[in-house]
Amino acid sequence: MTQDAPSISFDINGQTHVLALPAAETDIPSLFVIGLPKAGSTLFNRIMRPVCQKAGLALLPWHNMLREFGILPNDFPDTLGKLYQPRGYAFVGFRGLSPKERLPGFANGRTVYLVRDPRDMVVSQYFSLAYSHPPPGTVADDTLLKAFEAERRELRQTSIDEYVLSTAPAVRQKYLETTSALAEIEHRVWRYEDVVFDKQNWISKVVAYLELDVPEAFVANVVARNDIAPQSENKHEHIRKVTPGDHKDKLEAGTVAALNKIFDPILTAHDYR
Repeated sequence: MTQDAPSISFDINGQTHVLALPAAETDIPSLFVIGLPKAGSTLFNRIMRPVCQKAGLALLPWHNMLREFGILPNDFPDTLGKLYQPRGYAFVGFRGLSPKERLPGFANGRTVYLVRDPRDMVVSQYFSLAYSHPPPGTVADDTLLKAFEAERRELRQTSIDEYVLSTAPAVRQKYLETTSALAEIEHRVWRYEDVVFDKQNWISKVVAYLELDVPEAFVANVVARNDIAPQSENKHEHIRKVTPGDHKDKLEAGTVAALNKIFDPILTAHDYR
């Protein structure tokens, strides 16, 4: 079956742009794959995208799509929610949920969420923004690109301890906002630390929870292609280091103690104490 694909239009700097869903080819209930920045979200989505497509679902990775326009989540169009459709789609690529991305009721029981120790997230974010993260697109505006380049230059002159302490409150807010939004619906949570070295078992459980009809051999092959663990650390590579607990090696004891206070509700809620 093919459903008509809805679209939205929005203006940036006087130009009108259109974001449209691909046509849905199935009536399988839609699903949501949620992560957080620097919490294994890229890994999760690289695996789940082909798995969802194999199940017959059309993909909508709008965080990636809007980043190509040069738009950050807080600046997403107010009409974005109109693209949520109850059947036929895999809404993937979320890196946190902004206030404009309240999930619809049909996400209940159809949502998976990957979290990570926020102390490791801010360490990973430092290396990513300073060295390895690809720049945003400029389809609609180059403002985000210019800000990205300026931040990269600044970060390379900033110590990692200084950076993580400055960014921790914003990371805490995004983490808590996302977790709070998801508390309204039934969903399943996995911790990065529990799954990064057990990807086959993890994704098998995700597929089972979402009731996707995908051959086990196909899933195993997709996971194997993405089961990457660097033999040595390279700050210029996106997959720099996958081992949990990196904050213990990279940060001063006083910095870790300060992060423990800032992230206390998260560390407690997800058993990172």
